[in-house]
Amino acid sequence: MVKTSVHTVEADGVRVFYRAAGNSEAPVILLMHGFPTSSFMFRELIPRLADHYRVIAPDLPGFGFTEVPAERKYAYSFDGLASTVDAFTKALKIDRYALYVFDYGAPIGLRLAMAHPERITAIISQNGNAYEEGLGDAWAPIRKYWSSPTVENREVIRQNILTLEATRRQYTHGTSDPEGVSPESYTLDAALLERPGNKDIQLDLFLDYASNVALYPQFQEYFRKSNPPLLAIWGKNDPFFVPAGAAAFRKDLPNAMVQFLDTGHFAIETHVVEIAAAMKEFLAANGIGGSKREGTMPTIDVAVRRFSVVSQTPFDEIVRRLSATIGHPDMNAFRSALGGASNIAELKKVVQGAIGSSDLMEFIRFDAGEVLRKEGDGQGPKILRLVVGNPIIMKEMARTVPDAASYAPVTILIDERADGVHLSYDSMASLIAPYGSEAAFVVAEGLDAKIEDLLKTVAW
Repeated sequence: MVKTSVHTVEADGVRVFYRAAGNSEAPVILLMHGFPTSSFMFRELIPRLADHYRVIAPDLPGFGFTEVPAERKYAYSFDGLASTVDAFTKALKIDRYALYVFDYGAPIGLRLAMAHPERITAIISQNGNAYEEGLGDAWAPIRKYWSSPTVENREVIRQNILTLEATRRQYTHGTSDPEGVSPESYTLDAALLERPGNKDIQLDLFLDYASNVALYPQFQEYFRKSNPPLLAIWGKNDPFFVPAGAAAFRKDLPNAMVQFLDTGHFAIETHVVEIAAAMKEFLAANGIGGSKREGTMPTIDVAVRRFSVVSQTPFDEIVRRLSATIGHPDMNAFRSALGGASNIAELKKVVQGAIGSSDLMEFIRFDAGEVLRKEGDGQGPKILRLVVGNPIIMKEMARTVPDAASYAPVTILIDERADGVHLSYDSMASLIAPYGSEAAFVVAEGLDAKIEDLLKTVAW
């Protein structure tokens, strides 16, 4: 795995600390952290991307290990943070990059994108919001502070958000195993918040976050005008930036990819493997990445769960029962009808006419046993491979996981052995799981249940 190095550079009168890895000639990914963290949040992601990309992650002023001289009289606002990051990219001579934006990183990164749309190759939003509907109920005390920035409301924020326990909750809320979240993450953040004057910096930024909401329409106009490739990969249990914020990207970017992970705000702490894999696939699909330049392809490791049931029912009877439940359209006519469908309603009607009672249709069958019997004077095992599926189910998975089209239609294998007839099927959910799309995974689980129930029924 590529080693990550740490550096500092002078930019905008600030000594910016940053982490970096990867070939200096590779396409750049700029990682933008949020509150209350720093580039430390990317410690596991950077080496997973650096084999194909130049990955750079700065600490924002007021966060991590970036130093702001007192004489700089720095104004802590989101406009100010964006100006510093802009100067940082110029200092490193970065003029083209993909943006990974999280939390505060979203309004900062999107300011850069609006100012320099020609520099942005793609955007990956991990719980980085740009829509009103993405703001969850957890913003209520901060909204109150916006509408009435009194000393009392400021103190409420200080006492209830800028603490070790509140920081820990941001990391653990919505995760399936809170104790599994690395404690050094929130402990470091909380320690850095305790530096003299830092909590007032954070309170100033909380107040100024209202300026980001005011810019949402301009961010959305940028999306429509520049049409950047966008992947929204979202912890769906985030109380701050809720799933509606991820789905909203499609209003202005119809081709945006949206994936949900069963975790919270800091999805990268629990799902870094899935996020890295999704990013590599997304970037490669949009022609961005060292993998194409080096003549290799991004890989995703898939552990397949195989379902199998053994029956004492004769082989031919099982084939008859199974065949009775699935549709057997004339494939030439079916393909012609699909091509002639002018909208999704007409397509569904074509599919409905082709499937059987199991909601599945047969695409092809291959008698593997017949091939084997050719070398045994007609004697040998009975092995039949049925390729079955439903184009509508495939469509629902491929919407967020294009590779689903490689796995569907699915195979049902029927083979005769000494202990009985085996009916086997590779779980679609296990194939889809590594891609991190909750929506596709739910559809795949439904398909698994449908086929497993079918195999049990025809076996017994």
